[in-house]
Amino acid sequence: MLECALPPLLSLALTAAAQSRWIAISESRGWTARDVHKPVKRFCVSAGALPSVAGAAAGLLALSLLTRSAELGVVLAVPLFHAAMGIYDDHVGLSNLEKVILGAVPFLLLHPQPRRILWLSMPTWAFPVWAALLGTFSVNAINILAGFNGIEAGYSLLVALALAIHAWLSGDLLTVAVSLVFLAALVPFLRYNVYPARAFPGNVGTFFMGGYLAIYALLAGLDWVLILMLSPHAVDFLLKVFRWGRTSTKGRSRVLPDGRLAPPPHLSLVGLLLRVRRMTEPQLVLSILTLGAAMLALSLFLPPLVHAPA
Repeated sequence: MLECALPPLLSLALTAAAQSRWIAISESRGWTARDVHKPVKRFCVSAGALPSVAGAAAGLLALSLLTRSAELGVVLAVPLFHAAMGIYDDHVGLSNLEKVILGAVPFLLLHPQPRRILWLSMPTWAFPVWAALLGTFSVNAINILAGFNGIEAGYSLLVALALAIHAWLSGDLLTVAVSLVFLAALVPFLRYNVYPARAFPGNVGTFFMGGYLAIYALLAGLDWVLILMLSPHAVDFLLKVFRWGRTSTKGRSRVLPDGRLAPPPHLSLVGLLLRVRRMTEPQLVLSILTLGAAMLALSLFLPPLVHAPA
């Protein structure tokens, strides 16, 4: 039990120690990006979640050494690959297709195993394909609902909490510890990411979050929890695809003189919420996080939709 408790504390301590220093260094060197949903020109650190990546990696490494679990090496390697992918995208740029393909690559290398989804039994060889589809969606989904202070990290914390609860209910303490390492690494960053933010996660952060959540959900057989928690992101994606090429004007939400947000010209989940009610940025983020909390509560009452092998 002790070996599962110490790594999250290490993750929290390292991230908390490095986060404020990283913010100060980034601001002094101009490593910033404009916060577009503000009435005045304002800039935030563009890759603020880098200490969270390092803290989570250190926590996972410690957990792997303490528990002697070879599987945790995979849990560590996959999101670090996605973090590196995010650094490249932040500084050089990747096309949407490249993000999808690269996001899927590490999951294709997972060891084949049988799995049953709903009433369909998946052949062993198909598992890496399933993992790649779910994995690359998770990696890219965190960016789908982005651009508002606290939304990416806040929602990722909810997903990790849902996975931790289901792992606890099933008696899987190792997966609980993996979740707590993630939670501990993100909490210090969230302090600088909530409204009014001083730091954005950057793609180094969002890709890392999506990859981390996906790989340990897949290895723990909690695919269905991840699917349910990311269903708002799937709805947002489908709305945008449905209107692909039909919207004459592309753009983002506008800040009105009273501080509330006007819906973007294209169809999206954010657009739907803002068409129902004009909200300020914190109110919009709270609405989406509330939706995530509702998905978490719903997951506690549904039977498993995806089953790992016994």
